Amino acid sequence: MSHTSISNGMLVNKERNKKMCGIGGYYHCGSNKQKTPQGVKQALRKLWDSLQERGNDAAGIAYESPTGTRHFKRGIPAFELSPLAMNLAFGMNRPPRWVMLHTRAATHGKPNQNKNNHPLMGYNMALCHNGVVSNKETVLKHFNIEAEREVDTEAILVALKKGGINAVSKHVKGSMSISWAKGKTMHLWTNGLSPLVIGELPNGDFMYASTDELLKTTGLKFKKVYNVKAGQLYKFTAQGLRVRKTYFK
Repeated sequence: MSHTSISNGMLVNKERNKKMCGIGGYYHCGSNKQKTPQGVKQALRKLWDSLQERGNDAAGIAYESPTGTRHFKRGIPAFELSPLAMNLAFGMNRPPRWVMLHTRAATHGKPNQNKNNHPLMGYNMALCHNGVVSNKETVLKHFNIEAEREVDTEAILVALKKGGINAVSKHVKGSMSISWAKGKTMHLWTNGLSPLVIGELPNGDFMYASTDELLKTTGLKFKKVYNVKAGQLYKFTAQGLRVRKTYFK
């Protein structure tokens, strides 16, 4: 596996040693009539199970389907959820455009209340977050929104709705590596305080995970693996990946 290292600083290295949430997923470029590359379903299940090292209080999945975004999450470890959930995601009459995975180390909000678990669903979006938000109440007050969940990630969901990723960068404080999807489009972004890597598959599809070590657990071969740059927005569409700078302080 090739690896181009782009350092996000010492704080990322410190975070790697903590028990934090895990995020991962897959984006299928090109036509949805094409079959998913061989081994992707099994690789995603391996990735999801491996993400448990970063948190096993809860697990969740979201995926694109012909009838819209679907999600499945519970306050249980990923290995208990992954067999059924993967069959749901890949049991359709065509491959999912994207799949998002999460394992949770709960810091705000009880895992037995499923609305606190990821993916967070709202505003026609599915959102997964690794990190800790320190100013949720301030963010919700700024946007005149009442909290519906205990989990801190709700601040990111609201900011995305109100002003996109620039509003997240400007108003939300804490450590954030996030993935979110709406319709057939998926995005990745980090402020550099939580790790996030992307792997490009030989056919032009993409996988991502919290760390390159986790990507290796899939057993897949990647053309390139690289760290997501802090403050840059990674947008995945059927035409491929586009990267642009965002407001970032």
